[in-house]
Amino acid sequence: MLNIQNATPAQEISLMDWWLQKREGFNAIKRKGLDSTFMLVSWRIWKERNDRVFKRTTEKNPAELAQVISEEAHLWCVAGAKFLSTLGWPASASSLGQC
Repeated sequence: MLNIQNATPAQEISLMDWWLQKREGFNAIKRKGLDSTFMLVSWRIWKERNDRVFKRTTEKNPAELAQVISEEAHLWCVAGAKFLSTLGWPASASSLGQC
């Protein structure tokens, strides 16, 4: 979806270490896209967690959460997060428009 190979971190590595290792494989522009993606996905997962705990909303399944993240990526692109497009955001460009 985002042109990132081996995107799942191994169990023995922290998320922060995984992110830092992944960044090393990218040029400066794509690194900015990866950083924005990392912030976007982390923020949406945190927001989903807070909705479940504090608002007691219905839990989204992984596919629904991925759709929410994709829609949020489009909004970030519209707001000026231009480097997200270096990794292929928005994932559903046909329905959301290009970044």
